[in-house]
Amino acid sequence: QSHTRARVIAICSAGSCTGASTVAINLAYELSQKEKRVLLIDANLSEPNVAIYLDQRNLIDEELWRQSSPLMYIKELTKERISEFDTTIEKAHAEFDYILLDIGTIHDLSSQLSDRRADSLVITWAGDHADDLWIIARPDRIGQMRFKKITSILNRTSIISYSTFVLNMRSNGRKGQEEEKAFLGVATTHTAAHLYVLPADIRGTTDAADSRLVLAEANERGVLRKALAS
Repeated sequence: QSHTRARVIAICSAGSCTGASTVAINLAYELSQKEKRVLLIDANLSEPNVAIYLDQRNLIDEELWRQSSPLMYIKELTKERISEFDTTIEKAHAEFDYILLDIGTIHDLSSQLSDRRADSLVITWAGDHADDLWIIARPDRIGQMRFKKITSILNRTSIISYSTFVLNMRSNGRKGQEEEKAFLGVATTHTAAHLYVLPADIRGTTDAADSRLVLAEANERGVLRKALAS
């Protein structure tokens, strides 16, 4: 990894409603607070969320990227402008320390890595070129089933990027312990570079969403904000 090229972290969702966009946005912000230049690219072509969460209007019209905070920049990809992706990434490599890709749901990874649809092109690129592929899972039974399916596909698929598995929205107390146990039972069937567990923080995420702020700005002492900063 050359020091002149950005580190690329692709963040995806093992199913729907895992909070992957929340993780991507706030991880990007926390990295910027560490004096790193960060570009967050919303590559979820079917359901873009970054502009909505950060109250950034007409983001898709931006030629390159838009500054969101002192060291954090954002961009939104579209199916119509997907041909600009390679050029954008190449320029970003020279200007940023980190590039974060929010690539949405990988519901059928095996076919997404082989077809030529626009959203699949980004997922394929991430598997081949990203330094890290973060897969976010939610703790309920459906989330466990979807996460298990993804890990099974990964065991049969060759990708270059390092895998990181994240259990998001872990409950408190004994219920949370059971959720974490089930997550680890699935996660350890595949060799991942890192395993992370993030706590549920309904109040913090709701306040941030309502005010269109990152977690640190809404409540810097929130449990999820502290976990992401760590």
